[in-house]
Amino acid sequence: MLFRSSRVITIGYAVTAAGAIALGVVSALHMPVSWIFYAIFFIIAFSRAIYAPTSNAFVPALVPREIFPNALAWNASLAKITQIGGPAAGGFLYLAGPEWAYGLTATCFVIGTIANWMITPRRRSATVTRFDAGTLFAGFRYIFVSKIILGAMAVDLLVVFMGNVTPLLPIFAKDILQIG
Repeated sequence: MLFRSSRVITIGYAVTAAGAIALGVVSALHMPVSWIFYAIFFIIAFSRAIYAPTSNAFVPALVPREIFPNALAWNASLAKITQIGGPAAGGFLYLAGPEWAYGLTATCFVIGTIANWMITPRRRSATVTRFDAGTLFAGFRYIFVSKIILGAMAVDLLVVFMGNVTPLLPIFAKDILQIG
């Protein structure tokens, strides 16, 4: 079965929504076991590492060539606004409890999942190649043959996994900085 870019993004959003729900449940049940949080963060980071590049590459399939620069500017601007405003809003929402912040995050990703599921990209005149197992694993073969790309991806995955502290910001605000 051929996975279109919109389906990859949809699955990535659904996995991230499930991770946010899991974080909310773990927080609501007051389970302070750190390995559970790290396992959920790993799953969310892995999902983001797959759907984020796909979503960036998907924009040209949504809009005509004439308005592509404007669409790209809007896409980048809104992404930055949400990257800055989301954690700030989550910090205020944390006052009601961490499960509320994770719940809103999950709700937003569920809405994103549904919206992406409904997207129908523009048809292109390019020929469609047959999709098989060789096509599926061609990218993996290329990565493992090109050692520099393998190293760069390993470093990037490590940075995404260890550097994604956004979900921990409410914990730092309440428990470490004690500012509520």
